[in-house]
Amino acid sequence: MEANIDKLNAIREELLKVFEGDPRLFDANDVNKIVMNDNYLNRFLQRQRGDLKKAIDFVKQTLIWRKQEGLTKMNDSFIPRELYEIGGSLIYGTDVEGNAVMYMRAKYSKMPKEIRGAMERMMYFYVYKVLEKGLFEENDKGWTLVLDLSGISVCHCDPQAVFSALKMLHHMPSGIKRILIFDFPYFAKPLFKFALSLTPTEWRNLIQFVNLKQLQKLISPEKLPSFFENPQSKFESEIPADAKYIDEIDLTEIGLNSENKKIFKNYIEKIRNI
Repeated sequence: MEANIDKLNAIREELLKVFEGDPRLFDANDVNKIVMNDNYLNRFLQRQRGDLKKAIDFVKQTLIWRKQEGLTKMNDSFIPRELYEIGGSLIYGTDVEGNAVMYMRAKYSKMPKEIRGAMERMMYFYVYKVLEKGLFEENDKGWTLVLDLSGISVCHCDPQAVFSALKMLHHMPSGIKRILIFDFPYFAKPLFKFALSLTPTEWRNLIQFVNLKQLQKLISPEKLPSFFENPQSKFESEIPADAKYIDEIDLTEIGLNSENKKIFKNYIEKIRNI
């Protein structure tokens, strides 16, 4: 859908009025990055199929949520370097259409409840990061999500993880092009059916189940992480220059207290050996 400048200006005008009336409601960084950017704002309008009233409320609620979750203050240094090294979630390359690609490896998803909130917050940050990579770095392209389910067992089928993902989708603007599910196991069917029933229709239609050959038609083999062809290989993704080790981070900024730091470190050591 082409950008409707009149509608974008109307959305912007209304949101700026809200912000001027209560500057505590949104983060000023989000106002500058999202509200003042036509391409970004248009993604929210697209998600609401051009409905002006719905788009205004959608952006408003998303900006409130982003501030509440602390996403507006996060950057690459908030994610422990250890997680970048493990590569349970990574942004790497583009698909055949030039869309940015995010990979999520489900075998790392089982975690203690004490750290779930912090891990969810990092996931929200990462998903917005790949959205913005497509939007700003890839010349207004979208993004593709690849869910790698290889190596999982029944214990990884966690309804709470489904609710976390759905909460995130509720606040995401348009831009995702495909959801590719790799190596889907039979025992995950009940949870998948449950998740699908709660997934917005426009996202549901993007889901594709793929094997390696099918995946390589959508993402060039040279742009795929090596673990798809060799699950035992250690794929070294690019680590941001400002990434810090867990002992150097103020974990309260992502919602972890000192008691949970040890639990978090134990979790990291456990998934290193998967």
